Amino acid sequence: ARLANIRVAAERFHGVLVPPGKVFSFNEFLGEVSEASGFTEGLIIVGNRTVKGIGGGVCQVSTTAYQAALRAGFPILERYPHGYRVSYYERGMGAGFDAAVFTPWADLKFRNDTAAYLLIETIFNQSQATLTFRFYGTPDDRQVIISPSTITDVVPHGPDVYEPDPEKTVPPGRVKQVEFAVDGATVWFTRQVIRDGQTLIDERVVSRYVPWQNVFYYGEGFKPPEGAIVKPAPTPAP
Repeated sequence: ARLANIRVAAERFHGVLVPPGKVFSFNEFLGEVSEASGFTEGLIIVGNRTVKGIGGGVCQVSTTAYQAALRAGFPILERYPHGYRVSYYERGMGAGFDAAVFTPWADLKFRNDTAAYLLIETIFNQSQATLTFRFYGTPDDRQVIISPSTITDVVPHGPDVYEPDPEKTVPPGRVKQVEFAVDGATVWFTRQVIRDGQTLIDERVVSRYVPWQNVFYYGEGFKPPEGAIVKPAPTPAP
């Protein structure tokens, strides 16, 4: 489901033209995220829980677009980190380079501050599970310097949580892990964009992530470990 949603979303950015001086809005080109528009149910982050929702995986596309815009040296006008650190968003550039989107509240925006049109090309290879954004324009000899990310203020994650399976799909006496623990942290990196000896951008980008606990759903008759946090089953989504 995740790969299918990435493919559908990526196709919407293939061939996009951004005029000189204009703002690129990810949500504008993404459009409607629904089953009618080709998306399927995957996993999305809502509040303090990872749940099933239409379009799970779209943030992999926005994250890839964000990293391309950073490397191209464009001014980033709007970007939001995810609530907690997600390992597959950190492959490649590292922690703190993700971009969460959620129509219509959270968008990814950058400005094409060159004097020429920007052409966006997307390449999705499902067999290798890779997505590439390519930006084509007229070079203006800008140099982009991005530091490695620095991780500070680490907050250890809490103890494991056990809940009765709300969908009753876990067999009696068994348990299924649905959330995976990760420590909270503040992550930052710096970016400089220089052209002809003039500094166009000199920024420190900070992302703050909350700690995330292991969560297990258990079936009828399962006895959670002694000392574990046991909560009532969450109300299933309508």
